[in-house]
Amino acid sequence: KLQFLYLIGSAARHDGYTCVAGDKMTIRLSAAGALVAARWTGARRKSSLSILDNPHVAQYAAVPKSEMTLKYALEFAENLTEKKVISTGQYVHKELPVRLAKVVQMFNHLPYIVTVNPYMIEVLLCYLISFNALRERPPIRTLDDMRDYFTFVLRVAHMQRDVLTTLAKGIAEAKQLPASAGIQEGELDAFMDSFVSQRIGRRVIVSHPQTLLCRYEEEQAGRAKDSDFLGVFAKHCRPKDVIESAARKVAALCEKRFGSAPEVVVSGDADASVVYIPSHLEYILVEILKNCMRHTFKWGMCQGRKQPAPIEVTICDGRDCVIRIPRPGRGGFSLESAHAPDGESDNHRPGRAENGGVPPRD
Repeated sequence: KLQFLYLIGSAARHDGYTCVAGDKMTIRLSAAGALVAARWTGARRKSSLSILDNPHVAQYAAVPKSEMTLKYALEFAENLTEKKVISTGQYVHKELPVRLAKVVQMFNHLPYIVTVNPYMIEVLLCYLISFNALRERPPIRTLDDMRDYFTFVLRVAHMQRDVLTTLAKGIAEAKQLPASAGIQEGELDAFMDSFVSQRIGRRVIVSHPQTLLCRYEEEQAGRAKDSDFLGVFAKHCRPKDVIESAARKVAALCEKRFGSAPEVVVSGDADASVVYIPSHLEYILVEILKNCMRHTFKWGMCQGRKQPAPIEVTICDGRDCVIRIPRPGRGGFSLESAHAPDGESDNHRPGRAENGGVPPRD
């Protein structure tokens, strides 16, 4: 096991441990990089979280993010060359520490009483360790450098695999605090949404170049097969196929819970296709369909129905591809997905890595 010593400042009690301002915290990681133990020792003194005063964090967090647009991602995924592949790795090498530093600084905007929650401290330290480790990685100049870098990134990602669960526990405890704690309404939910959204973006900017590297190596070895994918993006993602796949998964859950499931009927432009990450779209649809089926059953019971009414999902293919899912008695949900890029830059298009929607698979 590896041991890391970090100077932290805090004042909180949890499960018999006391974490106080200016303490030293011993973080123990397994060989695989998982956080397995934490121990606090030291003397109390009054101060803010000194862990947030890291000058490197402030330096990197001040750098503007370099967005990976869909147009940029697809251009580098076509006609792969060694130079193209290495340049995508160099982008991740430069961008990842910046985004991790911004996550660390997000904690600085929370009320102090929230930041010192032991669960929040555990997440914060996990990201600080990741930031410092990736910041110190040597530059990428060759394909071998790139392979080594992404092997290391996977180890770092493994260390972060449980942070969403840990963060959710910290947020839940913080929501139990009295109004005098100074927490604004919606502040914690906004923090959680931003945290997950940024996590999604980082996953896309890492997985896309990694996929391109694997593809390039297959092409050089003569083992590449025809594929509809450019990196992690499907060139012809058909919403109808994704809707039907999501509907089957939700129906199985619904039948287990209620004994039966509403039929999902897809109407409209069934042959529509978009450039998208199918797993992102499926995750979104699964969550929406779960809500929709639950409301369908509740609405049906209020109406005295013995069988739930079918759910009609409409696909409208125009300038954008729109998926509309009705919710009985309460209007409907609407999803919009951009077509292949036309050179424009639009912050609201889901083609941007930062606003993806990849499932948190932790």
